[in-house]
Amino acid sequence: MKFSSSSILSTMALAISASQLLTPVSALSSSGENICGWTITEDKKMTADSVCQCDRDEPAVTLRGGATLDMDGYKIRCLGSEKAEACIYVSGTGATVKDGTVDNCEIGIHSAGGGEHTVLGMKVTNAMVGILVRDDSDDVVLSGNKVDSPDKHGIVIEGDNVLVSDNEVDSAISVGIYIEVEADDAVVRGNAVLNSGEDGIYVDGDTTLVESNAISDSGMNGIQVDNGSEDAQLVRNTIKSSGAAGVYANEDNILIEENEITGASHLSAIVASGDDVMIIGNKVKDFQDDGIVLSGSNGFIEANNVISLVRFADGIVVGTYGDSTISLVANMIAGNTVVAEDAIVMKSEGDNTITNNHITGDTLDYACGNNNWEDDNTYVNGRHSVACA
Repeated sequence: MKFSSSSILSTMALAISASQLLTPVSALSSSGENICGWTITEDKKMTADSVCQCDRDEPAVTLRGGATLDMDGYKIRCLGSEKAEACIYVSGTGATVKDGTVDNCEIGIHSAGGGEHTVLGMKVTNAMVGILVRDDSDDVVLSGNKVDSPDKHGIVIEGDNVLVSDNEVDSAISVGIYIEVEADDAVVRGNAVLNSGEDGIYVDGDTTLVESNAISDSGMNGIQVDNGSEDAQLVRNTIKSSGAAGVYANEDNILIEENEITGASHLSAIVASGDDVMIIGNKVKDFQDDGIVLSGSNGFIEANNVISLVRFADGIVVGTYGDSTISLVANMIAGNTVVAEDAIVMKSEGDNTITNNHITGDTLDYACGNNNWEDDNTYVNGRHSVACA
């Protein structure tokens, strides 16, 4: 799954000329000061809702660098047969918008320009994308916002060094929080991502930290890392009731640590297919397929707690099933507690080591005994068998 930046931008007609930014939008409300069509360059506090007759090719309100728009609990709402390009277009450097609601635009809040913007305590409804941070907008902070039922994605990040913290995204048709391939060094922390139609959090950018998020009822994966993204860290997330995998990491140099994953419906709780992947201290249970699957070399599976009460669901699998084994080497499976019908399954040729695990269930080695099963593994109601695939 990949939604390119160009497809998103072309779909939403995001190119905005300087003349369009200055074109007024019609104001329909008359109670209090109405800011429809304004370009705000100095600090402003709203005193009333602004209901605007919007145009698809321009934002309802433009906020330029250095200014703060304090909405003070009020709303900017677009009417008309077509949604506005954006309810609030933030440009330049160092602007802030906070404490209000935007409604019925293609993009709720669109951050562009020099960056260093802050979006704080906003609510976005009836949008295609709730909040978009463009690739020319770095060092942006999105905190305490709520995006409700967007028609595509909740939050999309293209800029570097963006902090996405303590936001709530509910019922995105596609992805809850999307870190695009252009976005490096993003931090996604403490967010609640609920009922996404596809993935809860999707990571394409490099060196992304995904930490302490609560992700539930995703149609596909709770968290997916793909498309060349490296050095991602997925740490202390709680993931419940994913339609596919809890975590699906298809790249190298990934850390998957101290996550709690329950209820992966159609894939394993954790699926990792790159090299140099570290899977440490996770708790996984109630999965329908396998608990942890690693299909790479030089990996480390340590101190995980894997419990399956479903028949035929394996606990930890290294390698893939098929007519022959694959060459995966130097993986370490150590110190795990595993409860499953087949607790540990090695479908891999190579010098992999299995040591100091507490195992309830059988263990299987399809690599003709070429892996190293140390004597310090503890077996409860199970047996170890070696076969040649």
